[in-house]
Amino acid sequence: MSTLATQLSAQWQQLRAQLRPSPQNRTLWLLIGIGLLAVAAELGTRAWEHQQKLDRELATLRKRVQALQISADRVDWTRLGDQLGAAQQAFQDQLWHAPSEAQAQAMLRDWLSSLLKDAEVVRPTLRLQPVQATAPAQAASAGEPAEVTKPAGLGARLAREAVRARAQISFELTPGALETVLQRIERGGQLANVDAMSVSKRSRRVEMSISMPVIIETSAADSATAKAASR
Repeated sequence: MSTLATQLSAQWQQLRAQLRPSPQNRTLWLLIGIGLLAVAAELGTRAWEHQQKLDRELATLRKRVQALQISADRVDWTRLGDQLGAAQQAFQDQLWHAPSEAQAQAMLRDWLSSLLKDAEVVRPTLRLQPVQATAPAQAASAGEPAEVTKPAGLGARLAREAVRARAQISFELTPGALETVLQRIERGGQLANVDAMSVSKRSRRVEMSISMPVIIETSAADSATAKAASR
C-alpha cells in the first residue's frame, strides 16, 4: 500500500473515532431529550387547560346571550311605555334623544368606544351600521284624522319617533373579556341590546351586533318644513 493511501486510511479511522458518540455524549443527549419532552408536555397541558376554560366560559356566555335575545324579542314597546307609570321618569333617563340619525349613531359610537376602553379588551374594532326603525310605520287611513292614528304614551312615541342606532364591535377572545363586555352592556344603565354574537375559535375573535333605541327630536322649523312639503 502506498504512503498516500496509508495516510488517507489513518485519517479516515481518526475521523470515525471522533464522530463515534461516546457514552458521555449519549447520556447528555438523552437528558436533553427528556428535558425537551417534559417541557413540551407541560406546555401542552397548559394549552389544553386554557382551551377547556375558554370553552366552558363560551358555553355559559352563549346561554346568557340567548336569554338576552329571547327577552329582547318579547319586548312590546307600546305596552311597556303605557305600563311604566311612576317608573316612566327612570325609563326616560335611560332613553337617548338625538336631533338626527347621524347624531344617534355618533352617540352609540362614543358610548361603545368608552365601554370597550374601560373593559380593556385586546384589539377592539367598531363599525357603525345603518339605523333601523323600531317598529313598522302605520299608514293612516284616508278618512281618519291624524290625531286618531297617533296614540299618546311613551311606547307609542317610541314606535313613532324612535330608531335603532346599530353598530358591530369585535375584540380578541381572552379569559374574562367576553363576560366583562356583556356585563357592562347589561348594567350600563342604557337600553342597549345584543342582537347577535359570534365567536371564532380559529381567529379567537368575538363579534357582536349592538343596537340602541334613540328618539329623533326634530326642531320646530324642521317639522313645519316637513308638513309644508307633504301638502
